[in-house]
Amino acid sequence: MASWGSLQPLSPEFYTLLRYGLFLILLIHLPYVGILIGGSAVSLFLGYLGNERRDPVCLRFSRELMTTVWTGKGAFLMFGLAPLLFVWVVYARIFFTADPLPWPFWSAIPVLLLLGFALLQI
Repeated sequence: MASWGSLQPLSPEFYTLLRYGLFLILLIHLPYVGILIGGSAVSLFLGYLGNERRDPVCLRFSRELMTTVWTGKGAFLMFGLAPLLFVWVVYARIFFTADPLPWPFWSAIPVLLLLGFALLQI
């Protein structure tokens, strides 16, 4: 089996398929992560306002927003973590002669993503 650095080019149809797959994965992954980041930021802001003003409506809405945004571990694995692994494989196949991003970068992304989502569950 070839290492990641010595992958050979494949047919143009395969690369077209990889580009379409990458487009579809990022079409799902980026909005999902954006909704999680934006929803949790609004929830934190409403929680802060609810504590400052002693407003139970803001606190309840903050809690409801967080439970709505955080859909569960299965959705996180399906739409948050698995697409990153697919993107890693696609970039290794498209840029077979060059190392597009170093391995510490690719290993730091899932670690930071897991830490962020672990903090969201607290």
